Amino acid sequence: MRFLKTLLLLYLLMPFCCNAQTKGDNEFNFHGNTYSIFTVKIDTASIKKFKLVQNLSGVAHNDFISSYINNDPNLFITNASVWDSSFRPIGLFVSEGKTLNPLNLTDGNQMGFYLKPNGVFIITDKDAAIVESAESFKYPNARLAVQAGPMLVVNGHIHDKFDPTSKNRNLRCGVGIYEDHGAKFLVFALSNSSVTLFDFASLFKDYYHCANALCLQSAGCVMQLPFIKPASVYNRPVGSYIMFVNHN
Repeated sequence: MRFLKTLLLLYLLMPFCCNAQTKGDNEFNFHGNTYSIFTVKIDTASIKKFKLVQNLSGVAHNDFISSYINNDPNLFITNASVWDSSFRPIGLFVSEGKTLNPLNLTDGNQMGFYLKPNGVFIITDKDAAIVESAESFKYPNARLAVQAGPMLVVNGHIHDKFDPTSKNRNLRCGVGIYEDHGAKFLVFALSNSSVTLFDFASLFKDYYHCANALCLQSAGCVMQLPFIKPASVYNRPVGSYIMFVNHN
């Protein structure tokens, strides 16, 4: 049944697809909230198309990404990590195998990034993973890695500190990994309106059945889907980006 749902979604989204390995939708509805969604099949070809880009000069989002989109409209872009006042990541940041910022295991204020467990999104030469921050040492050969938080789904369960009745609502973006008919997929999501962390986590757990999912950012969230006008109107600086460059 899940495989048939995926086939139907691929058919419905065909005008927006980069190729058979990816799909995107900027009006996906789940439990009354709409999301922008980008899904990538995890294989050795697609995984090489991801890269991280930093915006250390603090250029406004639209100005910063315009040259990338003008050169390649078949491009996916979203937040990579939480950043500080100088637009540098506050957690682990690895680009092309080089550690540009170390792992951050401090307790902080137990909110946002510091609400434990937080986690690391990792891409190697052959695979992708989402792990709790303290487990990231198991991937010494990561090509790309970004630490963010909090974890949304941990080993198939919604983060135990999330409150279904919380009044804390915000735009949120995140990433999860799910399996479908023997294949693995990355799913990136951006809420098009303010949602709670519990509601956002429910998308990854209850619809995609992700074993693990990670909140990349709350507030200041952006997503550019290939050939689709972005739902977000955010235009303040974003410290760093995940990009999927879909050249064949």
